Amino acid sequence: MSFGLSVESLDQRILIDESHPAVFFKGKYTTTNTYGLKTVTIADCNTMPIVFVKNLGSGYKISTPQITYNGGTSWTIGVFAGNDSSDGYYSGTVDLYVFDILGQSDNVNYGYGMNVYNESGQAIFTTNKKPLKISGYHTTTQVFNSAVNEFNFSIQTVTNGAIPETCAISCSAIGTSLVSRGGIGRFFTHGVRRYSSSSLKFGIVGFLGQGPNPSGAENRLSGNQHIMFVDYTLYD
Repeated sequence: MSFGLSVESLDQRILIDESHPAVFFKGKYTTTNTYGLKTVTIADCNTMPIVFVKNLGSGYKISTPQITYNGGTSWTIGVFAGNDSSDGYYSGTVDLYVFDILGQSDNVNYGYGMNVYNESGQAIFTTNKKPLKISGYHTTTQVFNSAVNEFNFSIQTVTNGAIPETCAISCSAIGTSLVSRGGIGRFFTHGVRRYSSSSLKFGIVGFLGQGPNPSGAENRLSGNQHIMFVDYTLYD
């Protein structure tokens, strides 16, 4: 930066800087439908939001394969929550924790503390809102295998940090599986769940469409995909 305030950590990571807007908690949302691709529309996000889905425990995996821009500051989020051992879906609604940079609609002029603005007068940091605090993240290792259990084809150790028991997970479309079902090939997207404080479990989570009938299961998990975790109790 050429002027203003810059704050860095001891390891030189930027904490506050005019040219690097901080990311803050925008709100907790709940999906409106209970079957298949669950959706919810959110507002007041000036850029594509970072979405974390509340972990559903040992019985289900989750994924957010769809984020649709509706215009203005409105976005629709699509979430798959699939059974850990069958093709069934989670039957209830799912909680989402949404984060974004500050925008014109965000009121930061209340209480006490510190606000930092850029040269255009837009707040880029405030002590009056909850910042995004990552407890850990994982960079996926590529997987390509066949004739194995499509519900549990990979367990990977997280790259950095830890996965709290009360975690919410940010996981986009990370891969697909082609699975034989009754003589018909079906494509499923992949999902993930907390397996332990230091590992993740990957498997199929949501039906996408039909394809050629394979002899077993063909699982393709993309490498270098980033998955992040937060402790949702910080935002409830």
